Amino acid sequence: MKLLQKKQSQLVQEKDHLRGEHSKAILARSKLESLCRELQRHNRSLKEEGVQRAREEEEKRKEVTSHFQVTLNDIQLQMEQHNERNSKLRQENMELAERLKKLIEQYELREEVRCADCRHSQGSGRFWVCGGRWDSALQASFHSPALPPPSLRGSSIVHPCVDKEFRSGKESGPQPQEYRSTVSVLNGRAKCLVELELF
Repeated sequence: MKLLQKKQSQLVQEKDHLRGEHSKAILARSKLESLCRELQRHNRSLKEEGVQRAREEEEKRKEVTSHFQVTLNDIQLQMEQHNERNSKLRQENMELAERLKKLIEQYELREEVRCADCRHSQGSGRFWVCGGRWDSALQASFHSPALPPPSLRGSSIVHPCVDKEFRSGKESGPQPQEYRSTVSVLNGRAKCLVELELF
């Protein structure tokens, strides 16, 4: 009898122990399930966030690519416009250079024609010499039988073929007069006039 009671008490203790263990297991399983659900929610949130971020990055990439393509097209268009403008400017410069060359040639021809008309005024004792070399012009004036040998007092360079009028009036008598020369020299040639006032 005592043996049965002892065995019964052992079984009761074992039952209580098993119930405690069962309760602990149920509590642990509940905690694990809760943690699993939390982990699933976290994973789902991370997945959604990753998908959203990937979508945003893709949109940004497309936007940057589109902006870059637009900028590249604008740059190419500007380069083409600049090339066309440079070509037009180059053509205009060539035309202007050609026109300027023609104007210079016309001006030189006109000046040569004007300088070819050399005038001589014996009444005022002045020579107007255009063209030719300076020394040959002076030699021609020095060897003139109507003029005594002059002496130079000074010379100045003036614009080619300046159109001057002779001074009015006659200079009479043997009083001394100044000898003056005004010469325009271009490439070693007297291109303007030589005005000589004699002693």
